[in-house]
Amino acid sequence: MVIALIGTVTNIVLDFLLVYGYEDLVPAMHVRGAAYASVIAQILMAIASVVFLLKKTNIPLWVKWPLNQEIKRFLLMIAHLFVRTLALNVTLYLGTSYSTALGKSYIAAYTIGINLWFLAAFVIDGYASAGGILSGKLLGAKDYKTLLLLGKKLIRYGVVIGVILGLLGALLYHAIGRIFTHDEMVLTEFYKIFWIILAMFPVCAIAFIYDSIFKGLGEMKTLRNLLLIATFLVFAPVLYILDLFDWQLYGVFTALYAWILTRSFPLVYIFRRRFKRLSENV
Repeated sequence: MVIALIGTVTNIVLDFLLVYGYEDLVPAMHVRGAAYASVIAQILMAIASVVFLLKKTNIPLWVKWPLNQEIKRFLLMIAHLFVRTLALNVTLYLGTSYSTALGKSYIAAYTIGINLWFLAAFVIDGYASAGGILSGKLLGAKDYKTLLLLGKKLIRYGVVIGVILGLLGALLYHAIGRIFTHDEMVLTEFYKIFWIILAMFPVCAIAFIYDSIFKGLGEMKTLRNLLLIATFLVFAPVLYILDLFDWQLYGVFTALYAWILTRSFPLVYIFRRRFKRLSENV
């Protein structure tokens, strides 16, 4: 969670510094600035990951021979996650591209909205990480009944957290926008779509919790396939169709909502179907 917050805060600060510029000190770089902000945030997160790895674990960075017999399976998991990450970035690229084409006020409003979405997502994801650790442990112990109960409990807790974040956003609806900008054109566009972002939080909680559980179970292929479906068969077509009807940012965030729905409930169904059957056979 600490690493995620480092990345999120860095990304938000640099987005507004590099996208809009700062007086005569930093020139406005617009979309290129958003890209630089993302890269810098990722580099800082990578550095923080290495620091925490060295300080808090006994895991060495040097390769030792002979390699573990599970290395092939591990590398295959990494390959699945790599493809999944590419699909995720296609989603973000399309959202940014469509928003940029709408004009400066729209891309500014989109930047505020997507970064607030990232902030809430990382808060939920940090909590969800515990689910990944516990699910792997329970799978190894073949304790399928407890694993099912874990999934149910985490959904309840996650949805509560998502609802609380949504309610906080609703209470501070106008104040939050003015933290980032006082440009009335940008704020007008942001306020139009902020409610969609808030409504996404409970669904995001389900998606991120089960995403973490499936990582703990080693089911990277399932996560890869689902994100490919969510990106290319849901997000992209919905975005394209809504753009034809000139939905503007409504279209971008509605497509994002459809994308996160596709990432969440199918995982719940797959998880319950698989482990309910296994728990009955024990």
